[in-house]
Amino acid sequence: MRIAALFDQGLLTHNVGTVLPLADACVAYEILERNRSRPRGKIVLDTSD
Repeated sequence: MRIAALFDQGLLTHNVGTVLPLADACVAYEILERNRSRPRGKIVLDTSD
C-alpha cells in the first residue's frame, strides 16, 4: 500500500514503453532478446482478458 501512495502523490513514476496482451508474451520475450525493436520504457503484459 505504501507504493500506491507514492504513485498517488507523484513521488514515484514509471515509464511504460509498450503494453501487450498476455497472449503476446512471446512477442515481449522477442523484444527483450532484441529480436524486435525495443521501445523506451518497460514492457507490460496486460492480464485483464
